[in-house]
Amino acid sequence: FGLAHAADIVVGVDAATITEAISVAATGDHVEIPPGTWSECVDTAGKSLTFSGGGTIDGTGLCDNTVRVASGETVTFEDLTVVNANGRAFDLEWSGVTLSNVTVTATGRSDWSGGGLWVYGATLRTTGMQFEGNVAYEGADVYLYAYADWQDSGSTYTGGTAVSSGGAIMAYYDNTVTLANDQLSANTAGYYGGALATWDYTDVVVTNSTFEENSAPTSGGGAIFYYPTDTAYGVLELDSSVFRANTASDGGALWLGWVDSVTVRDNAFNDNVATATGGAILEYVGNTASFTRNTFCSNTAAVGGAMSVQWTNVDTLSTNTFVANTAADGGALHRYAAYSGSIVQNTFAGNSASDWGGAYYASYGYADLRNNLVVDSSGAGIYAADAYSYGSSTVAYNGFAGNAVADAAGYFYAGDNGNVVAAEPGFVAWDPAAGCDGADLRLTGASPFKDAGDPSVLDVDGSRSDIGASGGLDHVAADDDQDGFDTTEDCDDTSAGTHPGATESCNGIDDDCANGVDDAAASDAPTWYADADGDGYGDPAVPTPACAQADGWVADASDCDDGDRWVNPAASDVPGDGLDADCDGQDGVQVLPEERDRAVESDSGCGCSSARGSGSTLIGLLAAVGLARRRRAGHGAP
Repeated sequence: FGLAHAADIVVGVDAATITEAISVAATGDHVEIPPGTWSECVDTAGKSLTFSGGGTIDGTGLCDNTVRVASGETVTFEDLTVVNANGRAFDLEWSGVTLSNVTVTATGRSDWSGGGLWVYGATLRTTGMQFEGNVAYEGADVYLYAYADWQDSGSTYTGGTAVSSGGAIMAYYDNTVTLANDQLSANTAGYYGGALATWDYTDVVVTNSTFEENSAPTSGGGAIFYYPTDTAYGVLELDSSVFRANTASDGGALWLGWVDSVTVRDNAFNDNVATATGGAILEYVGNTASFTRNTFCSNTAAVGGAMSVQWTNVDTLSTNTFVANTAADGGALHRYAAYSGSIVQNTFAGNSASDWGGAYYASYGYADLRNNLVVDSSGAGIYAADAYSYGSSTVAYNGFAGNAVADAAGYFYAGDNGNVVAAEPGFVAWDPAAGCDGADLRLTGASPFKDAGDPSVLDVDGSRSDIGASGGLDHVAADDDQDGFDTTEDCDDTSAGTHPGATESCNGIDDDCANGVDDAAASDAPTWYADADGDGYGDPAVPTPACAQADGWVADASDCDDGDRWVNPAASDVPGDGLDADCDGQDGVQVLPEERDRAVESDSGCGCSSARGSGSTLIGLLAAVGLARRRRAGHGAP
């Protein structure tokens, strides 16, 4: 072909076919596949090449695998579509392969595994993949047979169908799977793992991904079925992902069995359904399992509406929120034959059990239940089906409000060990009838469960722990109200107007997070004056600002002697007694005898005697003299 630059080969220009381009290429070359359909089968034949260009490679009716990379080479495919309506798109074995923005659609056959990718012993890196409408016996989009190391990011898996397991992805033996920022939706498996299924000895890490409307209707794991087969093996980590409206017989979203280590944190499980056990999660036979800062909302099962933990050596649930989950037993959480559990700092609100245990049902389930908040449950809040569950559990410093039937029932009771019962929980926003809609289950500053947890457990701000998922050290410091202060500093992170340095006002709120509610620093606090003698008039020399009037303080500041209740602006001032009784700045004006006589003589038409010392005039003078003597006595006058 007289190539001027072997490093860049354009199919249709420098070579008639992709296969011809590979034959003339050397390791490190780039093969451009222009837009259009190229019906052929591609084998990279041991050469490390890069393929891109926007074209479609279609092996339908020509070969079992449209693209084969199986001789130890390192190959990259970018911005291409690869299909095979009656076979596989890719066969990747013992090589290093990178796939970026590759589309695989309408590919596979129901009696083969791996409709899109079949991977054995390869190191596989994929980004921005689009899988849609593929079929297989197992793993409609991706089938990892063994010893594969696969990392994927930003891909979508939609509408895959597997006759057996792994509606989108299946990992069979001793593989490593890492998924990040992926979307897996509407995939179906006949038995296990509507979106993802794994078997022997495979480790899985999933972050920031969404599993939605996947289904395994006859068995387990509507979204993920994870089964390493031995509790000495298998590490599963699920982080910051969303599981919504997945369905299965057991484990509507997750079926986790025979696992060494499970870590599930910061995920959202909403509207998942299991017809039998574990509406969102069934954890079955494991070594250690940890569930932290997850939310479970409106999940449903016959047993364990949100979660069921069974036959697990050590399980830990911390800072999770369970809202409006439903089951016959264990509306939110069910534990059976789980002998070492820690259930701490969780919030259960509006969960429902038609039989028992709206929030928690224990059957041979031993646990430390501490600092949990159980609100508006039906079928009682927490329920122990046997004396062993009660005798081997601790129920301490939990909060209860509004639970139907009882806060604790069966063999559980909640009347001691620091447990708190209140009429209202004091959530930021909560309507039991609305369930998850609009619910904000953070505690307001006025909540009776604020700073009411186990005093040996601290919140992230160093104060005594709150009861529920808003408290404890697993609660991540955040600035939810975006006022520049996180939960280690902000006394109410639900209100942007409340934070250190804010202007304190007389409004029933500790606006500045200092010195309590409505302290003396309030900008609109009125000034009050001491009223030590209780005459209703205050001492101007003893002022204090305060939002509310306290005993012994008045708004008036006109008392000139706060040690004598007979001295105030309303008192009568006796002339000449040396005392300013009415606080006008001077003693009363003295009336001379001749002036008094003229006043009496000029009083006409009253029907009174004008004789000196007679009648009402004499009585008034005597009363004035007596009052003056009392006042002088009160001031130590002789």
